[in-house]
Amino acid sequence: MEKAGEVLKRFLEKKGIQLSNEYSSLFDGWSSLVDDSMARHSRVVDIDGDVLVVEVDHPGFAQLIGLKKQYLISKLNERYKKVGIKDIRVAIKRLRKV
Repeated sequence: MEKAGEVLKRFLEKKGIQLSNEYSSLFDGWSSLVDDSMARHSRVVDIDGDVLVVEVDHPGFAQLIGLKKQYLISKLNERYKKVGIKDIRVAIKRLRKV
């Protein structure tokens, strides 16, 4: 299975968008910005304008991201200057009923 960052990079390159490396690096680099536990339970799923959308698998991790939001935005903008993230929105992954 391909990483989301690789798929996004190819898509952006096809569209001729010059920021493709910054965007795809951000998708892949999320786990290096957060601790191991957060990395296992969250992932970047979208960038909507200047808002980073992160999916978590439990409401507790959504709360942790909320508590660390300003720190994470600061780190994101240090590392990915051209992307210009101003906010983080968290979505909780819904489990399928069996």
